[in-house]
Amino acid sequence: MKRTVVVLLAAVIIIAVYMAGFASRPGDPDEPIGLGIHDDIRMVYQIKTDDRKQGVGAGLYYVNKLMKAYEKLGVDSGEVYAHAVLHGDAGYWLLKDSQYDRADETRSENPNKSVVKQLLNRGVSVELCASTMRNNGWTQQDVLEGIKIVAGAYPRIIDLQLRGHAYIRF
Repeated sequence: MKRTVVVLLAAVIIIAVYMAGFASRPGDPDEPIGLGIHDDIRMVYQIKTDDRKQGVGAGLYYVNKLMKAYEKLGVDSGEVYAHAVLHGDAGYWLLKDSQYDRADETRSENPNKSVVKQLLNRGVSVELCASTMRNNGWTQQDVLEGIKIVAGAYPRIIDLQLRGHAYIRF
């Protein structure tokens, strides 16, 4: 009799622990999982490839899309610390029209100007590698307003990662 009671009690405890695991899960399996963090969100995008999305640089497009997503999720823009570090083949996306025309002979106007402006207005630090500039013969006067120049893309990205920024590559 005692043995039966102990076995039944053990079974009840095991079932209770098992069911408790389900209680901590969202009630509706089709409901998306929300955010656990709403403040001090840090990220660094490495953007170095010349890929396009909807007529603009894909890396810039997706940074902007992520910033919009955080806004829709109710995250205060002052709590998102985003850096877009451009170098290599994507560097010319940050040029004024006069220089962009020389870098991309198929267009006379930089189509990325508006998305860059949106990013800057959302508080994103848009940064261009000085080595990329030097390798292409660009100067600060060739670059769109609001762009920060960094000594090197990789040291900057590593520095931001060491300071707690999530790394996203494009």
